[in-house]
Amino acid sequence: MTRTIFDLPEILLSIAIHLAPADLAQACCVSRGWFVPFASKLWYSIQQDQWTDGNLLLALPRYAVFVRELRCPLYLPSNSLGHLFSQLTLFSAPRLIHDNQDTITQILKRNPNIQSLSLSFDSPRSYERMIIDVFQTVSGMTKLKELKLRELVFAPGNLGSLLDQLLLLESLTLEKCGHEYPATNPEEIPEDTVSQLEHPRQGQQLRSLQMDGNLDCFEIILEIAWRSPLLERLVLVNMTTYDLMISSRLAWYARNLGSQCQHLDQLVISGCEVNAGGLVCLLSAFPKLKKLQVMDVPMKHSHVLRSLINHKRCRDILEEVSIEKSENHLEGSLSVTTSVLALLAKFKKLRKVHLRQCRVLAPTVIFYQRRYGSIVASKDLEVLEITLTGPRKSWVPAEVQSMDAHTHWTSSGDADVDEKPDHSIYHEIMEGVRRLPKLDSSTIRFF
Repeated sequence: MTRTIFDLPEILLSIAIHLAPADLAQACCVSRGWFVPFASKLWYSIQQDQWTDGNLLLALPRYAVFVRELRCPLYLPSNSLGHLFSQLTLFSAPRLIHDNQDTITQILKRNPNIQSLSLSFDSPRSYERMIIDVFQTVSGMTKLKELKLRELVFAPGNLGSLLDQLLLLESLTLEKCGHEYPATNPEEIPEDTVSQLEHPRQGQQLRSLQMDGNLDCFEIILEIAWRSPLLERLVLVNMTTYDLMISSRLAWYARNLGSQCQHLDQLVISGCEVNAGGLVCLLSAFPKLKKLQVMDVPMKHSHVLRSLINHKRCRDILEEVSIEKSENHLEGSLSVTTSVLALLAKFKKLRKVHLRQCRVLAPTVIFYQRRYGSIVASKDLEVLEITLTGPRKSWVPAEVQSMDAHTHWTSSGDADVDEKPDHSIYHEIMEGVRRLPKLDSSTIRFF
């Protein structure tokens, strides 16, 4: 039988990545030689919203062997998972209850090469025996790199024992989790307690830790930090007021976190109650801070920026800063302007600045630019997301002015005040922008 280039599996797989699902399904029917390459692509991933498709559920028993990424809705009936999945690399399991424990455990055992796993538990404080059994299975998954646990209360030693076995784990997310025992009071702990703890620090690869709405947040963070000296990224989401407001408790945790994880360089805070003192305290654990992202916190932009500016140890390191809120409201004042200008003037390695909701006063920018020659210390700046506000509507050409600005000036009654447009401030600012060779000027909004 004559063979052609289309009989080579490598060629068929290269073609498959460019085809739509309907085309892949047709290609599966061409011949036995085409079935495996195109079915492998067609059934590679199953998403949460696909479980309502009756045709998919009917065909799944035949094609389960081709599935590599299996994402299940939280409340999937246990009988829907009774298929022979054996090649999974990603598994987002339905919520664990007694009815589906055996099925999910069997899937985990049949798929030791899973690299990304998400487990959600029915109740934080129930099913202790079930949790232990699942943890024992997960601890044997030596190729696991990403792990997410949701709504789980850890018994003493459970989390640490699990992490000790997962030496290749790079990313850990804990959502609505907590400790079974009460939170430790830092004031009752000797200062040298952390240094005296015996914990394995060799071979741990954890680089990213996300905490989302957890009880005893920093107790868990420190327990993980003691085992993760290479930790680089910390994400705090929906933390309680008690955890992120300035206190001796927070200062103690930040001090020990910084001493245990000396590679920390990325901090993300989202939806947390935090004040200026708490942010300064938390930043003290990040002497090598390269990236700061703050979203939906009650602090004003200027207060966040001032806290960052006072963190002098990262002025020669910080590369990216982002501050935003979900409500589409511009924050503008002289305080905001001077804070943004201080950030640009003092931080020498900045590449990306995302401050889209900061209104910066253009005349003040011109004042500093004329006085100091340049307002930006970093020649590597690529993105500068700010909103520059002028003294009148016609201070910039109409074609570069944002649509929000047209609405603002019209509603304020100043739409036709200017008899003759004056673009001198705009051109002087753009002259300074052109001195930054890597900067994308389209990221600057003109209001």
